[in-house]
Amino acid sequence: MADGRKIRKTIFIIIGSLLLLYILTVVYNVVMLGYDFGFFDKEYSTYDLAYQYDSKHGEINSAKRYFNSIVPANKIVEVEFKGDNKITILEIHPGKGDSVQTDKFSAHNLDIDSKRVDEALQILGWTRDKLGTLKQKLDAANCIGIKNGEPAQVRFQRHGSDTYIFNVFNTPIPDSLKKHYNDSCTYVYVNSHLVLENGGEGMGSHCFPNGGR
Repeated sequence: MADGRKIRKTIFIIIGSLLLLYILTVVYNVVMLGYDFGFFDKEYSTYDLAYQYDSKHGEINSAKRYFNSIVPANKIVEVEFKGDNKITILEIHPGKGDSVQTDKFSAHNLDIDSKRVDEALQILGWTRDKLGTLKQKLDAANCIGIKNGEPAQVRFQRHGSDTYIFNVFNTPIPDSLKKHYNDSCTYVYVNSHLVLENGGEGMGSHCFPNGGR
């Protein structure tokens, strides 16, 4: 009888340990999935974004100038980093007047040292040093990504499927576009050279909280 009780106790301990391990594994996977989808990212108000831009406008403009200096003429390029080892967005598209329509590239969630990144660098004529300098300048600006054009779109941070963006204009926003860039939802007009954007992805509302106030 004593031996039977010991065997049952051992079986219960093993089953309990396996069940605990399973529960911990599920919890870990759920938490990691939450991090991947940005569920634990900080949510920013338009006040937070305006403050961030004011405190980092020199670094943001430096990143913008550097990016414009290395992007080939007549190309639209978008880059977004995640940490030091991942590129979440890397896209190259022909701009206006670009006769080389074949130099297109679109990829997401790449290892920064991957062959796919090498392919994009070859199209752009960039070295890895240039990519590293861009990453350093975005880090200094406390930003994660950038896209050239008018306006330049400097990606500040993500929150879930929302992406907070600084739209930085070289020339003052025309009066005809001010209503578009101040809809109290996706866009919030700050001044003639800056518009905040909630660049949401996927379904559902992607407005700033409280209508951007």
